[in-house]
Amino acid sequence: MRKAILVAIGLCLLSISADAQMCSKVVTFALADASGVHPSMGSRGWIGNWVRKNAKKHPDICFSQRPMQGHANYLIVLSQSASYFHGFEPVVRTDETWNYNDDGTATTTTTTTTRENVPYTINSNTIYANAYDDRGALVSQRYHIYSKKSGGDPEDSAEYNVENELRAINARGRLIHSVVMDIEGPKGLL
Repeated sequence: MRKAILVAIGLCLLSISADAQMCSKVVTFALADASGVHPSMGSRGWIGNWVRKNAKKHPDICFSQRPMQGHANYLIVLSQSASYFHGFEPVVRTDETWNYNDDGTATTTTTTTTRENVPYTINSNTIYANAYDDRGALVSQRYHIYSKKSGGDPEDSAEYNVENELRAINARGRLIHSVVMDIEGPKGLL
């Protein structure tokens, strides 16, 4: 019960802080998977953590799960498969909510490969981030690839893995930051 109350308070605080800011742009987050697109910016989780730590760095942007009338509204959608974006069109309805339209199809291809005498294998996973404006136009498209090498020369594999693990530190946060910077647009010189 206490956990549910804390989550509700956190969500209210995120909404209040967004409404209280003077901003011209509003950013909302969602996650796309095989079952559809889901709003995502609660007080818990890595997206909520990113917003708490970084909102002040973007004073012209309010982070809220609700679009605001009279503001430029943007939706950042994160996914582990580019195919989930196929046919996806978000639009802001007149009642200030996001409406997600898609063609209802998402294809996933699974490839199984048997290799013999291969010195090493590299397994990669990708996270994608697309941003849309309130008319459904794509305004940013970015991704980050996580890789891990196994087999082959142990020293070479260890060096490869350490390098990729260092790049992966806060990769999701850097990915969101890059998309938010795309939404902000170029900043003038002072």
